[in-house]
Amino acid sequence: MGIEHVLGTANGLAQQIDTTNIKEKIHSKIKKSNSKFKSRLGDEKSHKFAQDLCRYLFQFIDHLYKQGLSEKTVQMHLSNCWSIGILECGYGYRDEFFPGDIFYGLEADYEYEFKKKMSDSNYAIKSYRSTWKKLYKYTKSLGFIDNE
Repeated sequence: MGIEHVLGTANGLAQQIDTTNIKEKIHSKIKKSNSKFKSRLGDEKSHKFAQDLCRYLFQFIDHLYKQGLSEKTVQMHLSNCWSIGILECGYGYRDEFFPGDIFYGLEADYEYEFKKKMSDSNYAIKSYRSTWKKLYKYTKSLGFIDNE
């Protein structure tokens, strides 16, 4: 089983998350899936990278909830975060997670792969780009990207 299967199943998991006490629920879900990730990702570095990326993306989603965005908008970004996680783990070839190395610009990475693996509809692509832009701004606000 590949990383796409492992992280793809997380999309269904995300749709089951009730937003009440979301931080506690996210931590609980991460702990429960810890052994599954280890067995399917192969090596410890890949597992740690995927775990750190997932944690960061959940923190981003929590940030969006705190901004008061609508449930539908947050759900759209959550869905895109799963795609970003799948694509980054599958095509990123990184040993260590550092947010500024991944979300360094306003342009969406892996757009070609997104179109091939996820969706090539104009709506989906615009939505994916929107999430990347928000992730860039979030990453920059946390100081992981130098001011240009």
